[in-house]
Amino acid sequence: MKESIFEVLSKINCDEFIETKGSANLKYLSWADAWRLLKSKYPKAISLVYENKEGLNYHHDNKTAWVKTGIKINDLEHIEYLAVTNHYNKSIPLKEVTSQDVITTIQRCITKAIARHGLGI
Repeated sequence: MKESIFEVLSKINCDEFIETKGSANLKYLSWADAWRLLKSKYPKAISLVYENKEGLNYHHDNKTAWVKTGIKINDLEHIEYLAVTNHYNKSIPLKEVTSQDVITTIQRCITKAIARHGLGI
């Protein structure tokens, strides 16, 4: 029987790619490493960034913002949402959100969607 996507990706040891950030020593897998590891097993995998009705690459409630991304492998897509936050993981008020904040959040959200498929679990 063929292994599922989750079974294949969850077997990958990511330990050598784990990085540490900040005074809290938070551990994470960078989006670049997650993407490289995913594409090594599923070269046709694609990432999607969902725009809002205004055509922006983020969503908002007139107070804060978040992004919506997906990773599609074969016919299976996992969608994730992630708030646009500062380096303290606090939501940034909408009026203060920059394009860099959104782009950084998109990359983190893509990594989160990759994890839904099993990588780094």
